[in-house]
Amino acid sequence: MDLSSKEKEALESLVGTFDTKALENLMANIDHYIHPKLSVFVPRFNYCHYAVMPNHAHTSYSFIFYYDVKNESGLRVNGEEVLVPYSVKEPMYAAIAPGVVHQEVIHEGYSSYYAVFIDTEFYESIFEKYGNGLKPEFTFQFYKSDEQIIHLLKLFMVESDQNYECKDEVLEGLAVQLTHRIIRNMLQKAIFDHPIYDRDEVNRAVLYIYQNISEKISVDELAKVANLSLPHFNRLFKEFTAKSPNEYIKYVRIEKAKNMLQSTSIDLTEVALECGFSGSSYFSQCFLEATKETPSLYRKKFNL
Repeated sequence: MDLSSKEKEALESLVGTFDTKALENLMANIDHYIHPKLSVFVPRFNYCHYAVMPNHAHTSYSFIFYYDVKNESGLRVNGEEVLVPYSVKEPMYAAIAPGVVHQEVIHEGYSSYYAVFIDTEFYESIFEKYGNGLKPEFTFQFYKSDEQIIHLLKLFMVESDQNYECKDEVLEGLAVQLTHRIIRNMLQKAIFDHPIYDRDEVNRAVLYIYQNISEKISVDELAKVANLSLPHFNRLFKEFTAKSPNEYIKYVRIEKAKNMLQSTSIDLTEVALECGFSGSSYFSQCFLEATKETPSLYRKKFNL
């Protein structure tokens, strides 16, 4: 199916001008979900001809959410090649500001990703609400992905494929939600979400852990929060979370540490204390056990 004139206008506004070959590649090999405020492109059967074009840039903000990365895959940004720091357990995305020259680099097969383009004025109008009128300062950066963003992307794609009444209104609403979620993720405003389980007692304990993770937390405290006896609480908590209370507390401490290492430059001792560890040595030991790398090496992946 050919693109409508409205879709072509949005495509050129967000991504750029497509020559005949690139447009044919888009139609044949790239799933596309086009809206003037936000559009999503997913390579399915081949790489994107536009993405590998040398030294191209976009007038919009672009975000590349990777879900399958081939060996040695990366991006060339401002003439410098950067590998994608990807793992299945920790999917990543690249954020690229308008006007930044880049291209996809392919060595062994092509990677799979969702490419999201957000209209510059639309993105910055939402960003200003978080930064007291400030503009985004990044040019290019990798971030740890957020499963809620992927969920919203999938909802956007499903809605885009339908022909329901009020489709454009729903897509615009999803574009607003996606943009807020991406900005919050980048600013570390809401990425540290706690999961929700099917028992209120477990949820109360989990919320308490997340809200007090910088402090010492005992299992006795958690049992009281859940209003259960200690043995009953231990059994119920593990049944629903697959972790003992102490294992869960350590897991949340490590997750918070990852977020801080990714987004801040504060020293490791401060990170350790903020995450509830007694000191940097014990923090480094726990972090190494959980991630198989030291906090310093983990941080280097994000300082590109």
